[in-house]
Amino acid sequence: MGTNTDTINLSIIYGIIAFLSFAILIAYRFTTKKREKWLMLLFAAVTVVNLGYYLIAISDTLESALMANRIAYLGSVFLPLSMFMAIVKACNIETGRNVQSLLIVSSVIMFLIAASPGILDVYYKSVELVFVNGMGKLEKEYGVLHPVYLFYLLSYFVSMVFSIVYAIIRKKIRSSKHAIILLTIVFLNIAIWFIERFIYWNFEFLSISYLISELLLVMLYSMLQDYGIIPGEAKLVVVMNENKKKEQLPEEIISKVMNEWPAKYSLTSREADVLKQLLINNRRKDIAENLHVSEHTIKKHTANIFMKTEVTSRNELFTKAKEECN
Repeated sequence: MGTNTDTINLSIIYGIIAFLSFAILIAYRFTTKKREKWLMLLFAAVTVVNLGYYLIAISDTLESALMANRIAYLGSVFLPLSMFMAIVKACNIETGRNVQSLLIVSSVIMFLIAASPGILDVYYKSVELVFVNGMGKLEKEYGVLHPVYLFYLLSYFVSMVFSIVYAIIRKKIRSSKHAIILLTIVFLNIAIWFIERFIYWNFEFLSISYLISELLLVMLYSMLQDYGIIPGEAKLVVVMNENKKKEQLPEEIISKVMNEWPAKYSLTSREADVLKQLLINNRRKDIAENLHVSEHTIKKHTANIFMKTEVTSRNELFTKAKEECN
């Protein structure tokens, strides 16, 4: 296999990108106290897919290139899953364990299909290793099941956009900045993916867009934590001692708030019940007992109420109630 400056440069670029992906994973693992598991999976997936790209570039046999291709697909099929879940959690949208399990199973099935070249001809009808400027590249003729992967990716892209729009409409996203960052992440990857479908390049630019997406998500999660929000758990860091009994709002203010705020701030019926308990200034433990739910559930409802009414503590909630009702 011959080499030249173009080959060396592209191989080095792939290697650098793979190294940077791994460095981000390690940095997030050891420098962040409140780690999000889906971000961890996303960073791992990006590292694996970029490692696969690098190994394909330096492959000198079809067998080694196919193995590298399987490594790249291992990251590629779990990357949209982890990105989708990270975005959903940043949007404060809850997903049940059954949904998550179903998505994981579908990713495993997708990987088994994508990893079949060299064993079956259902994903690639035929494949050979060619060298472009001395760099390894797989030339494929797509098989009958290849469209399944395209559908897999498009489904995630559509789901990401739908989740963000839904969160904006339901006011689950705290600010327009968060919405812009999330939409930028999704549409950046969609744009690069579509461009690579129609324009022939020797370089996988998705490897760079993945890195950018990682950094944007880290920045977004940091912003959310600065607001006191832990993405996905809808929890707020409430700086107060609930064991201390604080002021009691006048009954007329509580009544006016309960008549106006549920519609004004799009509160659910259960959130309205919790709001009344908060205005009465009951402790979380007492609220849970009064409403026959767990304290964890009350914590989540309280977080949603604070987010929708744009306050960060019960004291701010009282102040806002007084200001709006006077």
